[in-house]
Amino acid sequence: MRRYVAIICIVISTVLWIQCQTDVAVGISNHPYIDYLRLDTTLDASIDFLMVFPENFNEDDAYPVLIAFPPGDQDKEEVDFSLEKYWIKSSIQRNWIVVSPIAPVDLNFYSGAEILIPELMNWIAGQINVEGGKFHLAGLSAGGISAFKIAVENPQRCHSITVLPGYAIEDDYDRLNVLAGIPVSMFVGSNDIETIAPMEVTRDRLLELENTVLYQVIPDDGHVIQSLTSESLFDILDGYRTP
Repeated sequence: MRRYVAIICIVISTVLWIQCQTDVAVGISNHPYIDYLRLDTTLDASIDFLMVFPENFNEDDAYPVLIAFPPGDQDKEEVDFSLEKYWIKSSIQRNWIVVSPIAPVDLNFYSGAEILIPELMNWIAGQINVEGGKFHLAGLSAGGISAFKIAVENPQRCHSITVLPGYAIEDDYDRLNVLAGIPVSMFVGSNDIETIAPMEVTRDRLLELENTVLYQVIPDDGHVIQSLTSESLFDILDGYRTP
């Protein structure tokens, strides 16, 4: 069964870069390889995000860039959780850059705040030599839904999609054809019954469209997949990199 999500329309003007915030919260925001940053707009709308750099970052080199969408309310706490659990360790070791956005209050990245992401992509591309000129997208739960949302709205900027778990909601399901040629990885715990059904619908549609799809039901695991590791996820992501 596909879920219906109301789309809250917001109008955001040109995004401007401002300096890194000095009142950074405790926790992973103080990690030596992580910056806590903000983009402000002329309409006073802003998007905060965490940016994880590799150990030996060189601004002249090209880097694969993963935009990782958090679960739940997609707030700072959820960003910290998902970065710590899945993305920080191996991204630092394998020369990836990870950007994880924090949703504005009362919005998320599949029902309104997704309009901010192309501007965030523009800013990243202005600061980093993005490998292949495209972004890898990933997300957990609501973040997985967000990854599909951003991908169908910006397919020309998407290199791969990884969800753990996640699926395409109604409006995005009907546009999955725009993802032709984009590899997709989908993970779900065997105990996460409510999520398995819409994920299988999304998987089947992608296979009909002849997309490359890696779909795994993880035995004895739940909605938060405990047995996936940063290493195993980046093994897959490294396989999607531009040669």
